[in-house]
Amino acid sequence: MGNNWKTFYTVNAVGDANCIYIARIKCLNASCAFPFDEILPLSTNDTPYCKRKSFMIDFGYQNETFFTNRLKHQIFDTDEFLLSHYHLDHYKGLTKIADNSLSLERIYYPFIPQMQNRYTLLRAMYFINCLDGGELIGLVRQKNATRNFVYEPVYIGKQIFDNKYEVVWPPRTIQKETKILSDLQKGIKKIEDKLNEIPEIKDIWEKFNRFPIDAHSLLLKNDHNDSLGLIKGSKNDFQQYKETINSIRDEIRDVTNRFSVCLYKKNEFLFLGDLEKEEVAVCVRELFERNGNKTVYVKYLITPHHGTKNHYSPDVDIYLKADYIISSNGEARYNDYAKQYGSMNCNSQIHCTNVDGDFIKSTIE
Repeated sequence: MGNNWKTFYTVNAVGDANCIYIARIKCLNASCAFPFDEILPLSTNDTPYCKRKSFMIDFGYQNETFFTNRLKHQIFDTDEFLLSHYHLDHYKGLTKIADNSLSLERIYYPFIPQMQNRYTLLRAMYFINCLDGGELIGLVRQKNATRNFVYEPVYIGKQIFDNKYEVVWPPRTIQKETKILSDLQKGIKKIEDKLNEIPEIKDIWEKFNRFPIDAHSLLLKNDHNDSLGLIKGSKNDFQQYKETINSIRDEIRDVTNRFSVCLYKKNEFLFLGDLEKEEVAVCVRELFERNGNKTVYVKYLITPHHGTKNHYSPDVDIYLKADYIISSNGEARYNDYAKQYGSMNCNSQIHCTNVDGDFIKSTIE
């Protein structure tokens, strides 16, 4: 290995949850030989011969299984964390392990693009997060009170994780009339209509509208406890409207999928988050055009939305080639796995964590 960096990619078989751990390890002594190949050591920080940088994409919706998994040992060694999108099954694990031993320095989150009705969507996201207990907001505010870490939005063109990985999606603005914008506006309109459908919900929703927010101050604002109090005082009343609340959640999930982060490292790694197939097509075509209209090669391709059929875009097989196509696909979604993956990538190895377990591979720079 010499003085090269060795990068380990781990996609964990923890239910349906995406939980991707990236560890970059460098041997500082040219004569040092690591006694491992594909097996990532639990810690290399106890030796003066190694330097380690650790990153994580999503923490999943974790349960006790998570803590018996070897990933437990890696989490507390994580320097930077990327929240791919605003869904409980991608961030709730972070709230469950939040304590002072967590060594996070920076949290990245997807920027909500400038567009018509942006603030309606932000307030609706805030409303639902408070209804779910305000866990993500409370966690970030708690951590900011106890240590100084950076909380930073990402969008097209940003370089993260030691400046080795490029953000390919979301954009900073969506103004051009496209099917993506049209679908987004329809989704936001449905959310707003449902929030105004029932007087009791509408009343709380209108009170929320007095809070000026954006995607950053939403997590740092001092009046979070006041707005959370609005929900807690009315939460019992909401039980009778469970069906409506769940439908609002579903609409928000569908919309925020479209702002999921797409992350790319040339010739090595492409992560497509939970993007819908329209955004997947935009991302892979952009990479194809930047590559001189030549097929884009990556070693590891993480399929969008656990590899499910509705998020599959044939553009993936047309414009990309990958050595490994990986899906964190759990028991509930296995029958919905997009079998199309690899139909044109015929030499790719397909890895589904529900069947094949943890995926652990490494590359050398």
